[in-house]
This record gives sequence, C-alpha cells and structure tokens, in this order.
Amino acid sequence: MTMAAAVNVDLKSFSDDYYKNYCGARLSPVLETLNLIKSLHILVEVTTLLVTGLNDGKTEMESLVLFIAV
Repeated sequence: MTMAAAVNVDLKSFSDDYYKNYCGARLSPVLETLNLIKSLHILVEVTTLLVTGLNDGKTEMESLVLFIAV
C-alpha cells in the first residue's frame, strides 16, 4: 500500500506588502515553497483567510486564483 504525502499551506495574501506589514515576512518564499511542493507531486491544500479591506481585493484574488490554477 502506498501512502500519498499531503500538506496544508496558509497563504496569508497574494501581496508582498501584506506579508511585510502584517507578517514580518515576504511572499516569494511562500510561492517558491508551493511550486516546490507541486513539483514533488505532493497533495497540497492552500488556505487563505480573507480579511476585509486588507487582502480581499478583486485583483489580488484573481492573481491568487491564477497562481493556484497553473
């Protein structure tokens, strides 16, 4: 029996400014990690908590969805 690996990644926002201002971090390492997980064929669940007025803009959501879809 083979077991599939799976992870959950909390993608706080699709904005580097949000990561800098609210998380003290950067967006690019999170995106790089998600790309690595995908390349390793690991199942991934991406969680994004929407905060009204901070990370829920239409453009940001469209960019986030396109990144995940590709």
